[in-house]
Amino acid sequence: MVLHFAYGSNLDRDQMKCRCPDYKFVGIAKKPDYRIAFTRCSKNRKGGVADIVESDGDVVWGALYELSKKDIECLDYYEGVKFGAYRRESDFEVVRPDGATVKTYTYIVCERGCFMPHKKYLDQIIKGAQEWGLPLAYIEKLKRITYKEES
Repeated sequence: MVLHFAYGSNLDRDQMKCRCPDYKFVGIAKKPDYRIAFTRCSKNRKGGVADIVESDGDVVWGALYELSKKDIECLDYYEGVKFGAYRRESDFEVVRPDGATVKTYTYIVCERGCFMPHKKYLDQIIKGAQEWGLPLAYIEKLKRITYKEES
């Protein structure tokens, strides 16, 4: 089993159950000095999709999942690793609420731009953040992200 830090649409339980049926939620964590950004455009998602970028003083919260090798291969497929959309970042250190630092892996966009997320996609991230009990202040920050509603 491998520990994965999810911060975007993979926060959504329904999506994870579909993509990785064997996944196990093990808690929440944060990545200090990073912020969520929408640096890749997805035709399927009708707008920008989530990435995390370094940003002094900011924080990204996410879910920690234990994944099997099969689950990792499935996520690699959905994240477009083979096609260079995202890369799997190993030894990615995050901090649990108790202050413990753990090494995980996460996905980082390979070629970055700046795009506005579609409301439906952003709502999926917010739904997942609420499902896993991420801090209310962080959820409120997600709700203030500018989005687009048109197709």
